Amino acid sequence: MKTFADLPTEMVVNVFKFVRQRPDQGAVCLVSRLWRKIMAPVMWEKLETNLRESGSRSLGTLLKADYNILPHVRELKICSVTFGHDMEDRLKLLIAALPRDKLRTIHCTYYIKDLTFQQLLLSQRKLESIQVATSFTNLDQRTESHFLSHDYFSWTASMMSEVKQIKFDLFRKENGQARKTFKILRKAFDACSKLENLILIDTRAFPGSLQDILSYATGGQLFFQLTSVTLQGLDLVPNGSQPFCHNFNVTNLQQMNLTSCDDVIPFLDSLTRSYSEMSGALKVLSIQLREDDPTPVETASSVEGFLKACPKLKDLSLVLARCPLVGKDCLLSHADTLRSLVVSTDPLEQRAYSKHDLERILKACKRLECLAINFPPIRLGSVTKPRQGLRFDESEDGAEGVLAQISRYSSLHTLGMLNLPELRFAYYPKPPRLPTMTKQAILQSYNSVMQSLANQVFCYMAQHGTSPKVFHVEADGFFWKLSRPDRDFVVL
Repeated sequence: MKTFADLPTEMVVNVFKFVRQRPDQGAVCLVSRLWRKIMAPVMWEKLETNLRESGSRSLGTLLKADYNILPHVRELKICSVTFGHDMEDRLKLLIAALPRDKLRTIHCTYYIKDLTFQQLLLSQRKLESIQVATSFTNLDQRTESHFLSHDYFSWTASMMSEVKQIKFDLFRKENGQARKTFKILRKAFDACSKLENLILIDTRAFPGSLQDILSYATGGQLFFQLTSVTLQGLDLVPNGSQPFCHNFNVTNLQQMNLTSCDDVIPFLDSLTRSYSEMSGALKVLSIQLREDDPTPVETASSVEGFLKACPKLKDLSLVLARCPLVGKDCLLSHADTLRSLVVSTDPLEQRAYSKHDLERILKACKRLECLAINFPPIRLGSVTKPRQGLRFDESEDGAEGVLAQISRYSSLHTLGMLNLPELRFAYYPKPPRLPTMTKQAILQSYNSVMQSLANQVFCYMAQHGTSPKVFHVEADGFFWKLSRPDRDFVVL
């Protein structure tokens, strides 16, 4: 009788691709040398390290040829909260040990010096995504940009010919910075002929705006080759009376991400006019509004207008902060194509779609696989005495009724509750002679309550034809309350 080990290598490889948890992958590697060899490309394709941790991701382990890790790495993410004096040397050692032209993605959370980045470009000429803080990607440097330097440009262009995604940072305030930024971006587009995904991040120090930058694009459009753009923290269009849309080409744009930007209304209104005159290719839209938006009602109205005009979306994510929920009609205009829908507002506002509106959305969006929304309040009792036996009844107006309603739609495989369930817990400094609970004990009790909620939701939905693979409950508020110095508390 044949066993799994007798299968052809190609079939074993296909099965191993579905082993995604690192402990499970490690267990597979212990079975035999052959299985370890087959699992290695799956296990080490994406590597995340801080170059200091111990174990399989330590620098010493990565550099050992016997472990055969680096030849399989295609995506490298280096994350470190603190920057040690030897981090640059550690990174140089890692870059030198990487096989030539194998890396496709590099992401680093701290600043890399020029020589180190040049070493990376020399050894990895097939890079497709660069998200690194360096003078090459700093649009506000006081010295001449490498993209504007005649000596550097031809060399840079030859090293970055395969780049499809790049992140640029804006840091300093300088006169004429918008013009200089435009010139750098223009040369970057010339150097990276395959560039299609641009990420622009402003740390609130840039004196200009996206409108100022694009105002220099006279006689031609700057972003015409992009299929994806991410704008974070930028001032978009401060002057709505000045032309903007003709310099921001959305013809080929398939994905747009806006995060905590200013002057969103004139930006969206301008794009709304563009899409009303042409058919675009936008499929993925993500908007995260600022918490201190001065005109929440007007901003929500502008988002609604854009949703009605833009092409049919597949993925839509709206983090509306303190703005009102967008109307269901705006969502229904994308019902034929929508597969992922995320809509949230500030939990303190307690805004949620009515059961009637939600039913219309679910009935119309027949391809919807992922749904994450604000739910009506759900009360789970006390953290030490949680409520048992939730009543899932469509006649109920609360969260139980909404969950019962959602359970009838079998296409969903991911469900998110983006507002924290109501769970009573109160902190008091430890008085004498009273039992106490530490933060860790409170957290364990809280996790137990959340697991009980998830179990009840999964069981009920499975009985009614829907079997979600993921049930997510937003918990930021709870963990914020626990982010205080260690001490003992009495919990009620």
